[in-house]
Amino acid sequence: MKGAIKPYQSRAYLAENLNYLIRGEEFNLDKGTIDAYLDARTMQDFLELRGLKVAIVLEMIVNSFSNNNKGIDNIISEDMYNSIAEELKICFKNKLEDFNLNSNEIQAFTGKNKLKQLNRRSFISLIKKLFKYIKLNFDYKEINLFKKSRNHLVHQGKFYSQVNFGGTPFSDPTEEYFFMINMLDKILLKIIGYRGEYIDWSTPANPKKCYLE
Repeated sequence: MKGAIKPYQSRAYLAENLNYLIRGEEFNLDKGTIDAYLDARTMQDFLELRGLKVAIVLEMIVNSFSNNNKGIDNIISEDMYNSIAEELKICFKNKLEDFNLNSNEIQAFTGKNKLKQLNRRSFISLIKKLFKYIKLNFDYKEINLFKKSRNHLVHQGKFYSQVNFGGTPFSDPTEEYFFMINMLDKILLKIIGYRGEYIDWSTPANPKKCYLE
């Protein structure tokens, strides 16, 4: 595609490459993921709902990335964790008993699935691994900012800038939404192998022409 990709063009460009996204061995993104992405870019929903859809699509991409790269979401190998799981449970239980917790509280802390989460990498850690894998340059501050936006939308149904008015880099929720969709655009463009110019709309009042290597 000649020239810089604009927001509406990236939507069309990704739609045209739908088959590649679905068949790609590394990600194997299904049609539902792509439909959710395209839906997140529509102008029909409330801004908060569109932002939430952006967050969900990134969750779907990270989950697909983890499923197709076995063990990448674990801190140590599953075999190693299983070999120490029982001892780990005993250590936790003994320490919690020292704090005079009752049996129900101790069970809540040391349940099998609860302890297993200790070996699970954080969502933000997986995003960083994803960026490195697709060779997308990133800023740790931007990833942390996306995480805050995502957490507020998922847990409170509001943008980060709405909850912390005046305490974020965003002037308003619209700017925050464009920041989120711009990051998602870059991820999907890299996944399908796009190299070239695109328009960075993360700051709507001051769009910039950038280049994806």
